[in-house]
Formats: sequence, structure tokens, C-alpha cells
Amino acid sequence: MTEPARLELDGAVDTLPGVPFAVRRPAGRIGEFQWSVLRLYSEEGALLGVTVQLLDSAERSWMGVDYSPEGDLTGTSKTAFDPSGAVRYVFTYDDEGDLHDVCDVPRQSGASIEDALDQVEDLAFFADGRALPIDLPPAEDDVTDQIARHELAQPEPVPSGRDDEGLS
Repeated sequence: MTEPARLELDGAVDTLPGVPFAVRRPAGRIGEFQWSVLRLYSEEGALLGVTVQLLDSAERSWMGVDYSPEGDLTGTSKTAFDPSGAVRYVFTYDDEGDLHDVCDVPRQSGASIEDALDQVEDLAFFADGRALPIDLPPAEDDVTDQIARHELAQPEPVPSGRDDEGLS
């Protein structure tokens, strides 16, 4: 079941002028995970992009796939957690899904891609930016693209300005 987005009468553009913001909406469940969509906005309320996230039951983001306002994939990030649940590595991928950087979060520094991949349990997930975790039921290869296209086709939930009558 999808929950509707909530928009307050005095939205972020009015109540927090000059501050970029995001609107998050659930986008469906897959196994023990859930999809979520973040619509990212400038301080003026202009859409900057969409991030499709894969969240676990603790709402930790395992995967974030970024799209431009036009729906073009711009990059992906994935998070590896240590046994205590703390973030260990953040992997970043280009728009083709190729791994190009790893951050060792506890050390606050870059890490060797090979060393980081040796430390994760689900190698296939972390080696390829387009792969989903092995624990998930099979999904279509372009599931994040489908979610982003669907989200971008929805009416804009945030007014981007005011007209002469006070509402856009």
C-alpha cells in the first residue's frame, strides 16, 4: 500500500526560505526491503532530481539511484554495514553502473575498491551499480528506472512559486 505524500499549506518554500529540501514518498515493498523516492528541490522549489532508495526494515538506505529532472540516470551509491549495523563503506558508481569510488566511513577516507569488495558478503551487489541485493526476490533489471519514470510523471507535489493570487 502506498502512502500519499503530505504537503502542508505553508510548504517548505514559504516556511524555510533559502533552504533546499526533499519530499519522500514510499514506492513499494520488495522482500524485507522497501523502495522510497526522494524528490530533491532547490530553495526556490525547483525540482533538482529524484533519488530512488532501497531501504531495509530499519529504514537504512542500502542503495540510492540518482536521476536528473528529465529522468536520466546520473549515479548510484550503495552502503555496506558492519555487523553492529553501523555504516562501514559507501560505494559510488557512475551512470553506467561502474564502481569508481569507495569511502571507508569509520576512517573517513578513501578505500581500495578491491579491499572493500573483499570485506562485503554480497559481492555481486556491491561490484555492479545496477545489481540488487542477493536476498531480494528477482526483479526487472530496470526497476529503479521504472520507479523514477513513474515518479517524474506524477503531478508536482510542491508549488514552485506564487502567482498574483498567492498560490501557484
